Amino acid sequence: MKPMLLTVGLACFLRLTCGLKTSQVTTCAPLLNKFSHSEIAVNIGTPAKTMSLVADTGSSNVIVVHCKCPDHTCVELTDCYDEKKSSSGSLTLDEQGRHTQMRMSFGSGDVYVAIASDEVDLAAHKVNMQDSLLMMFDHELDVEMQNFQGIFGLGVPTTSEHIPKNWLLEAGQQRFSMCLNSFETDSGVLRMNPSPQPVALANIGKLHWGLDFRGISVGAASNPVAVCDPANKDQGMVTACGIIPDSGTTLILGDSKQVLDLFAELCDRWSRCSSAYQQAKASGKYERASADLRETLSKWGFPKALMKPLGVDPATQEKQFKRQTFDAILSKCGTWGNAAISQGPEAFANYIDLELPELHFHIADLSGNQQTLKMQGSGYVVGTQMNGQIICFSFIDDIEYMTPTNGPIWIFGTPLFYEYEVHFDTAGGGAMSFSQSASGCGSCTPSGVVEFSAGPGTGPVHGLMRRKNGMIRDLDMKVRMPKINTSLPL
Repeated sequence: MKPMLLTVGLACFLRLTCGLKTSQVTTCAPLLNKFSHSEIAVNIGTPAKTMSLVADTGSSNVIVVHCKCPDHTCVELTDCYDEKKSSSGSLTLDEQGRHTQMRMSFGSGDVYVAIASDEVDLAAHKVNMQDSLLMMFDHELDVEMQNFQGIFGLGVPTTSEHIPKNWLLEAGQQRFSMCLNSFETDSGVLRMNPSPQPVALANIGKLHWGLDFRGISVGAASNPVAVCDPANKDQGMVTACGIIPDSGTTLILGDSKQVLDLFAELCDRWSRCSSAYQQAKASGKYERASADLRETLSKWGFPKALMKPLGVDPATQEKQFKRQTFDAILSKCGTWGNAAISQGPEAFANYIDLELPELHFHIADLSGNQQTLKMQGSGYVVGTQMNGQIICFSFIDDIEYMTPTNGPIWIFGTPLFYEYEVHFDTAGGGAMSFSQSASGCGSCTPSGVVEFSAGPGTGPVHGLMRRKNGMIRDLDMKVRMPKINTSLPL
């Protein structure tokens, strides 16, 4: 039986927009690339206990796994936190002297935490998180967690007397940025108080970092958008779509219908896919598959009126077959890209960029400021080995996150942070910027200074140096889905 809990009411969040203590010192901390996400080493308590926490722009609290969690078959742990072993740590008690506990609701389930106080040190900024360190002792998440030690929330800073304090606000960190490399030896960099960026888009999210998403152009930035056309938004809507940059999510996720439209457009603009689809269509392969599906549904007693929502209408079927064709051909990249593979990883990444259409993401704020983010093929494709053969698959998938005023919400996970250094400014209502550098992320030294290796030369920047030497990323572990409650507004 669960203990009596204080449930966090997200609707009570108030934005803290003034009176902030700020630090002007620029420091950094290295990000450890786990491929599906990145983690950061955070020192907690006295003596300092170093824990590897998920660096997550999709949440706002510091959560650590308590050492009692294994007693509740919580996770497979390599390390955990115990306030009794810290001279600066203490449990938060209510008026009756009982441990204060909370239930936190995420999209993938609930997490049960006890509230404590202790020192949290990151990037040379030590903060006493008074009644704001959350110790997870149980969960009801529908996801598998292994070697999970906690979350370091870098989401939109919010404050209320009913919720724990945010580390960014307590540390006086007005600005921070995240930049990821593709390989564990290089990791990435979390910068605290980097220089302000010349182009900033004002945050439109209430609970998350969010922007107006004005669609994706496939192939060229000037091509018509495949999804999220602002001209198609319904009356009363503020935006046609929205996006959340979430470093704690592995994939790019969007509305299932819009993702289907995107893959159909990708197939149309990729000559290898378009030709294969036309050949299959001419052979009658897809018509036979459609007939088989209709016959099966008819035998099950489905009325014709119900078949259209199930994807049996010709237009939707055509898009589904194009997506299947795209996925099938992409999976065989080790065959049609074999010549490039034999020349090395960089040559293969270049070949993927030449083969696949570019994606151009059009983003904006509500004041009319706009920016277009380009992503080459090797930015939204990853590879892995199976039975000695290289196979590829896309890093784009479905999520259902519909809001009344901002439409379908897309979540931009690690591919965005591999391609761009993403800047966040907490002042006012918040703002975001996206920068590119031929020098890549650099690395964070033990003294907290960012160092850059020699640049790639005087030639044009190739797709950003987020991919180490232009190599295609690989993924050999389970993807991490967002810990976002999709029933709430942006």
